[in-house]
Formats: sequence, structure tokens, C-alpha cells
Amino acid sequence: RMADHFIYITKSDHKVYKQELSKMSLNSPWIEAGQGPLLALVVYKDGFFGIGTDHKIYRQSFAMLSTSSKWKPVGKGPLVAGDAVDDTFYGVGTDGLIYSQQISSMSPETDWTKVVGKAHEHHIVSIAIHKASDTMYAVTGDDGKLWKMTLSDLGSDWANVPQKGACFYISIRGDYIYCRGTHKQIWRQKLTSLTATSSWSRISSAGAESVLVPKMKKCRGTLLEKKGDDIACDSIKDGTCGNFYEKAGHTDVYFQCQRSRASP
Repeated sequence: RMADHFIYITKSDHKVYKQELSKMSLNSPWIEAGQGPLLALVVYKDGFFGIGTDHKIYRQSFAMLSTSSKWKPVGKGPLVAGDAVDDTFYGVGTDGLIYSQQISSMSPETDWTKVVGKAHEHHIVSIAIHKASDTMYAVTGDDGKLWKMTLSDLGSDWANVPQKGACFYISIRGDYIYCRGTHKQIWRQKLTSLTATSSWSRISSAGAESVLVPKMKKCRGTLLEKKGDDIACDSIKDGTCGNFYEKAGHTDVYFQCQRSRASP
């Protein structure tokens, strides 16, 4: 069975909160979902990356995220935001430049490679990648304007994307872009609908500092590993999960399983 997609945010207390997209209203409360202290979240394959208030990179799986679980340090900084695709983490440095690193070889000791070395005059504070169109989108911190660059040609110039209003953090999932606006509310619009006059749809109350919308779905399947072995779910790439497990998270081809409510 399909599950609702979730939207995750960080707040000024640097903790992680979430809501189910289909059940959100302008007054529905955010549910505390994870510890901090984090500036922002990035999703890749079987879990989350967290960008800490120390500007370093941390990681945690979908199933392990809770208000008591700890984040594991996996990368150095200094970063303020980022996105990930095809084994590459793209990070926004504290200097507003864009850096990258291969995820499979990332460690707290490995260095970042500068991939956009020309500083934007308005200082980039957030990026989001739309893989289908080979595009990296960015927002600038002093004016909230939206920009784009071809992902496979990161040496080119940023092009302005006309849009109504201001965004200070963005996330892209499917063909929708999610925006943290001036008053810390979340807004949504279809990428193909962005114009200087098209309106955003507000979907949340205030409080957000950053926003992330990963693809998620659940399923039930047959036992693949010994009963009780939660970790065995991490590498499942097809439509089955372990017996008494649900698929808790899904991005691209990787799934994350957790104990099902049907478990004995």
C-alpha cells in the first residue's frame, strides 16, 4: 500500500520536525521527529544527511530517525545547505560557493572540490537538484530570488528564474518546488508553472528554517533475512520487504524498512 509523502523541516531550535503532506493544513502542528542541532536536511538513498550547526555533515537512516537517536559524523564542512544525486553530494559553502564530494568515499577527513567557484553577488544559501531536467536551482539569501544552472555544466552562469515572492530555502521532489518564504512558512508550486506572476500555494504554518520533501512509500512482503534483523532491510532494492516489516522510506532505488505495526 502507498503511504503519504512526508515533509520535513528544521526549526530555530535546530531539531527535525515532520508532517504528512496529504493531512497538512495551514494550522496543523509540526511533529518533532529527530534531534539536532541541524541547519538543514538532505535525503539520499537509504537515509538523511544532516548539516549541523557546526557546518559539518552527519547521517542517519530513515528507520533510525527519532527524537532519541544520534547523528553520525560523515563529512567535514563548512556547509550551510546541499542536495545529493548519483553518488554526489553538492554542498553550499559558508562562502556561498558550491562544492561537491563523492558520497561513497565521503569521510570526516576527505576534502570538498569546488565546482562553482564564481561567487554570486547575492550569496547563495540553498540549492535543489531537478535530475530530470539536469538542473541545479539555487536561492540567494539577501533577496530570496531563484536561479538555475545546468547540472552537467556547472561552470556556466546562473540564470534568473522569474517567480513571484521570495524563497530562502528550497526542496524539489518530482515536478514541484517547495519554498521556505519570508515568514518561515512553506509554499509549493509546479516547476513548469514558475513565472513572474504565478502564485505559490501556502501549505503550512510558520516556523520552518529549512524544508525537505523526500519520496516515501510503504509495503509489506516476505521474510528475506532472519526475523528481527532490521538492518537487513537497508539494502533491499525491489518491491519486497522483510516479513512483518514496512517500507518506511524510498528515494530513487533504495528502500528503508522498519518494524510494521502488524508485528507480533
